[in-house]
Amino acid sequence: MKYNIDYLLVVYGQFGIEFEKVGVFNGDKRTNIFLNNVFINLETNEVVSNFNVGNISNIKKKNILSPPNYPNIDLSMNNLLNDKVLPEIERKIKRKIVIP
Repeated sequence: MKYNIDYLLVVYGQFGIEFEKVGVFNGDKRTNIFLNNVFINLETNEVVSNFNVGNISNIKKKNILSPPNYPNIDLSMNNLLNDKVLPEIERKIKRKIVIP
């Protein structure tokens, strides 16, 4: 009520870097990204949407794993949010589906 907000979107992510080992040779590097989200109607305290999405991307031996720059992680998280999370929430709001 203080901020006059109708809905609350909580997104929390997990990500990691995976190094593939093929026998004695080093294989590709991959990033694993998962976004968990909960979308809550604050008027009724009902959960409108609650699901997880993930993406695994090969880095293909590009030298982009030097901290603090991990552009593929940023890009993957933004793509998941824009391409999967937000459209799904919008679809559920339009259909007025409430998941208990």
